[in-house]
Amino acid sequence: MANEEKLLQENDDLKQIIKEQKEIIEQLKQLLYGKKTEKIPVNENQTSLFDDEELDEMAEEVEYDEVVEKTTKTVVRHHSKKAKVGKRKKYLDKLEQVDQVHALSQQDLICPDCHQEMEKIGTRVASREVELEPAKVHCVNHLVETAKCHHCHPNGGDKLVSAGSPQPLFPHSYYSSSVLAAIISNKYELAVPLHRQQRSWQRLGLPLTTKSMARTVINGCFQFLSSIYDRLKAELNQEIVVHMVRYWKTMDLTATFGRLERRRSLINTTLPSSIILILDLEK
Repeated sequence: MANEEKLLQENDDLKQIIKEQKEIIEQLKQLLYGKKTEKIPVNENQTSLFDDEELDEMAEEVEYDEVVEKTTKTVVRHHSKKAKVGKRKKYLDKLEQVDQVHALSQQDLICPDCHQEMEKIGTRVASREVELEPAKVHCVNHLVETAKCHHCHPNGGDKLVSAGSPQPLFPHSYYSSSVLAAIISNKYELAVPLHRQQRSWQRLGLPLTTKSMARTVINGCFQFLSSIYDRLKAELNQEIVVHMVRYWKTMDLTATFGRLERRRSLINTTLPSSIILILDLEK
């Protein structure tokens, strides 16, 4: 009798596991094969990481109509919105304007009908285009003016006064503020690896290596951004919720908490007053 009850209990447990696994499979199938759209929803109550113009461009991108699956599959064509009139002109007007005049030659000034010399009456805009100026490097020599007083100390000990000059980030180094800013922007904003940046800088004639770039970025962060790090760390310690995890009941949370603990140790901080919020999607 006890064995029979044990088998029935195991059967019920297995049925429950099968039911949960089917729900997970259905959710994954919905994510993989379900209806999708490329239009990004915008929450008015949440601050966006993008500016208003980028959000407008995202909303105006090509939208794909959803495909309705029936007994026979039918693919509906997608429609693209027309570009706003004057958007390109508005952008070009913001740029620095460089006029390139294509002059008439002396032969062109001869009238083809009466062969008399014609008078220039003006110019017109034939076309407008964006021209990219290639990157280049140059050496800036900071010259400091020095003044000498001829009225003081007539018997020696000249009185000299020099103007101030900006201090370099790393003395006797190739890494100026502009070079370091370009490396950080390419690496962390454009996701350009350092070995590719090395080839780019060497084409410009600047002998930078991946090791020196990585070392300079790390040293620069410790030297110039430590105050920002301390401020962010203080703000983080004041938060109630520092991490949110979405999971299903059948997931093992041991590995999840292990990852959170390792991540918390990486930022070298303890959060005694903070908690980790776990969201259960099935409730």
